[in-house]
Amino acid sequence: PPVTRIVHTVDTDHGALDAVEDDAIKLARIIMRHNGASNSERKHAAGQFDVLMRQVTGVAKARYVADFVSMLAESGEPIILFAWHREVISIFQSRLKHLNPVLYTGTEDTAEKNRSVEKILSGESRLMIMSLRSGLGVDRLQQKVRVVVFGELDWAPAVIEQCIGRVERDGQLDSVAAYLLVCEFGSDPIMAEALGIKRNQLEGIRNPGMQRLERLDDGQPSIPAPARSYLQRRGIVHAIADHRYFILGSELL
Repeated sequence: PPVTRIVHTVDTDHGALDAVEDDAIKLARIIMRHNGASNSERKHAAGQFDVLMRQVTGVAKARYVADFVSMLAESGEPIILFAWHREVISIFQSRLKHLNPVLYTGTEDTAEKNRSVEKILSGESRLMIMSLRSGLGVDRLQQKVRVVVFGELDWAPAVIEQCIGRVERDGQLDSVAAYLLVCEFGSDPIMAEALGIKRNQLEGIRNPGMQRLERLDDGQPSIPAPARSYLQRRGIVHAIADHRYFILGSELL
């Protein structure tokens, strides 16, 4: 049966986002400033900005993602929850301990990963927390699991599809439900835009046979894009008609 992909908006802890605002603005200014910063400085700042915003976004929405997963688990079905940052995974472990979660990330060795799979298959655990880029070669989960949840996003649509493929594969007899949980702040809006998630949420209804997730650009957004989006959302950077941008009275582009 076809995969059902559901994009769902969750709340965020604004305190977590506000706590890094000064650092985020400082990095964003470097990224946006073509004059006064070398390309290497801007690229380095862009990497730091991406790491900072993705982690704080994951932390800010983690408890709301956990509440959503807990609600889904009331049906009794086992769930795979995908995440990336260790701090986010730790929050999930704590808030979802009633589901006896097991891990399948880059930290566990092969034996530990195999035990995690067995606990899901036996029903000893009802939740596997899997890293977005783990799971290569894993099999048999499709015998027990049909619900997957993305607590964090990845820039690459192929990674999202591969994660769904952990259970949407030969031997799966039920329709797989994939929930992509996004928030309206932090890094999620621009990542969702780059992945085409919101557009394809509608296109999937009008054209069920189309590719559900598709990158709308040719790679990770250009260096200024995430920083510009962040500053615009904060009301710090303003665009004018000739495509220049101003921040706190200083022309940047």
